Amino acid sequence: MIFYLGLLVASFSSCIKDTDMSSTSCAETQVQLVIGNNTSRAGGDASPDPIDRLHVYVFKANECVGYLFRENLNTSDVISLPMPLDRKKVNVGEDVYFYVLANDLPEWNLDENTSRQELNGMSFARWEDTTVPDIAPMVNNDNADGKGGYQTAVRLTGENWQNVNVKVQPIVGRLRLFFKKEGNGDIIINKAVVYHRPDNYLLFTPRSVSAVTFIYNDESVIDNFVSNKDLTSTDDYELIGQTYLAPNAYGSSNPDNYVPAYGTSGDIDKAYRLYIEYTVGGNLKKEKDVYLPQVLRNRSIDVQGILKSGSLSLAVVVRDWEDGPSFDMSYGDEFDGNLVLESKNPIVGEKSQNTDAYAVVYGDAADTRHDLTFQLKITKPIGAIWTANVTNGADFEVVKSDGTPASGSVDGNSVSISLRSKSGYVPGEVNETELYVTLINNNNENKGEQLVNPDLIHPGGTTTRIRVRQISLDEWNQLQVNP
Repeated sequence: MIFYLGLLVASFSSCIKDTDMSSTSCAETQVQLVIGNNTSRAGGDASPDPIDRLHVYVFKANECVGYLFRENLNTSDVISLPMPLDRKKVNVGEDVYFYVLANDLPEWNLDENTSRQELNGMSFARWEDTTVPDIAPMVNNDNADGKGGYQTAVRLTGENWQNVNVKVQPIVGRLRLFFKKEGNGDIIINKAVVYHRPDNYLLFTPRSVSAVTFIYNDESVIDNFVSNKDLTSTDDYELIGQTYLAPNAYGSSNPDNYVPAYGTSGDIDKAYRLYIEYTVGGNLKKEKDVYLPQVLRNRSIDVQGILKSGSLSLAVVVRDWEDGPSFDMSYGDEFDGNLVLESKNPIVGEKSQNTDAYAVVYGDAADTRHDLTFQLKITKPIGAIWTANVTNGADFEVVKSDGTPASGSVDGNSVSISLRSKSGYVPGEVNETELYVTLINNNNENKGEQLVNPDLIHPGGTTTRIRVRQISLDEWNQLQVNP
């Protein structure tokens, strides 16, 4: 949102504050406010929020030489207002500083007596879930060379009309979560939670890191902004949820791992962390931590996720709410891999009764032993440690083609793994196991069982495990004749 202030300074009014707009002396000094048709708040992507209350201060050094207040404006249209200046205190060629505050909060306690020092150091309390304003508070922010930083510096001229351009921005950043899926699987976003936040948010000095405290910040300080959201979109990104974020210099330059963009690794609890929990296929619960970058006010952080067969790929896109640069940070920590059956093992049991399983046969010779062999290919996260496991290690094992345990470092290449019986078949006994793959990521975190059966094409009835049953050699031979 951009506000333009047009200032007529041919003759200054004798009043310092605006209390009566019919006053002929004040009417000689003109300020015009124009609201542009661009995004002004988190969640607004079509038209700007209305301006309801407006405070404009003009200072010469630390002395207030102009003040204007309006309320109940409730409009997004052009607002034309005269701006009073004290002509006894300002002269042509002098610098004055404009502070513009729209939709202020009651606890700010703004009035005509508010000083420049108070504005520079003003902060507002942390917003909780139930206290986010309906209309976004905004203040001006002009960092152009010679413009004075977080106020707008103007050198008064002797021209009849002097235009003053003031850019007003939301005082916070926003976080938006977008998802889409590939395939028809059921996916529910159980929750999206932001952990941590500063105790106070500064209005005109958000770059002053030392003035922001984290005394009340811990793992209990959360913003749960998404709950039990079904993911339906398969074509375009679907907005799942959004929330405000206070300006925060502490953040990560890498969403996968905390790499401090400011401070040290010990400041991890001061940076925002986004936690996403989702369920695939009605039974597999997955979770993901995303370390968010630094947050500046008027900065939008869009986390975009694609769920394919239950595997989550994320990108973090950071941009200004208005036109501005953006950059992507790829998210490479999530498992992406598959198991392709290499051997020709028959399936025994009934899928409808959830008793189906791949068959294997124990034997001492190659022509009497029938193992279950897969090509396992994991493309990410590169460098993580994978391990193929069985639930019944006393009777079964899973090995690589050279006979060594089925484990290794993810390098994007395929590896052959085989599940086999360790002892002979016992008639009348049902001897089963389940094959699953676990992962330890590059942060040495155990990520648990991975999606090796996302489309349930292998027997077992779950997305992370494959059921295997030992049978006799006679039964195997019979199945080859009558599959």
